[in-house]
Amino acid sequence: MRNISIIKLISFFFFAALVVVNLAFFIESKRQIRDAEYFTYQRFMLGMRIRGQEDGNITKQLAQIGLKNSDLDPNEIRQNGEKIFSDSYADMIRCDKKLYFVPRFSSIDPKMFSRIMEAAGLDLSSKDDIAKNDLPLENLEEISSHSIWVLWLIVNIVMAAFFIVVLKKLLRLRNLKNMIRRAGEEDKFRLIKVEANDEIGQIASEFNTTMQKIDAIKEARALFLRNILHEFRNPIMKGRIMADMIAEILQDDKVKDRLKQIFIRLEMILGEVVKVEKLVSNEWELKKNKHRVIDIVDHSVDMLLLKDTSRIEVRADGEISAVEVDFELYATGVKNLID
Repeated sequence: MRNISIIKLISFFFFAALVVVNLAFFIESKRQIRDAEYFTYQRFMLGMRIRGQEDGNITKQLAQIGLKNSDLDPNEIRQNGEKIFSDSYADMIRCDKKLYFVPRFSSIDPKMFSRIMEAAGLDLSSKDDIAKNDLPLENLEEISSHSIWVLWLIVNIVMAAFFIVVLKKLLRLRNLKNMIRRAGEEDKFRLIKVEANDEIGQIASEFNTTMQKIDAIKEARALFLRNILHEFRNPIMKGRIMADMIAEILQDDKVKDRLKQIFIRLEMILGEVVKVEKLVSNEWELKKNKHRVIDIVDHSVDMLLLKDTSRIEVRADGEISAVEVDFELYATGVKNLID
């Protein structure tokens, strides 16, 4: 599985959720407007029934359901408006952001109109009745989706605020990762700044505590190593001096050389211990270069401090190979194998 940044992953899901939520709000707003327009169409139908009654309070009754008789010319409304709903004898038209119900009585045969009115429960048969009901109705109630868009704005603000807060936390986590990496690269540990007392701040605090303990252990190890080297080197130097004095007294070069080799060997072993310790603690910088194997073996034999090397035989068949290694450490390893 590919390594994907948490910041990129959360950002992707946030923007995907934002698109889905906004699309849902857009579809819902369209649906609400469509429902409101259909409800207005039903009110227009009811208004036509009210207007067809023999009652002096028609204007008041129309106002109660949010309608009134419009003074606009029907033809002007048809020319400048957009037809939304239509039936056999009227059209609902949007014109100048208002809804009108424009009858088509003048274009209907009077006999057909009488049948339509009779089916609707109205008794209108004369041309005067037709002319009276040919006026368009105007909707007085506003059709809008302000409430859902207010909710849309609130939801988007909350989502954006949540994303910003989460992003700030994740950026702090990334900064903590970078500070931890820099702390590992530096020789001397420096405390990481703890910005808050949340989980990320607690991680930084625990890391500081752990690194302080490790730093203290490293200092104690370095101090111990310095002391142990000092304690070993002093007796070795004294031993070499004493070996020279004994050899001078005995006047025996063979004893002198043997004693010297013993202390030189001890000093070399001490140096090898220091090298291995630094290598294990990642303080030894490997210096890799290409070296012939035969040269490494010869140097390893020399490190044994042997006068008689007749028991050591080096056989090289064909072309002598080369290896890319740290010469001193590799030769020490080969010397230990031969030893």
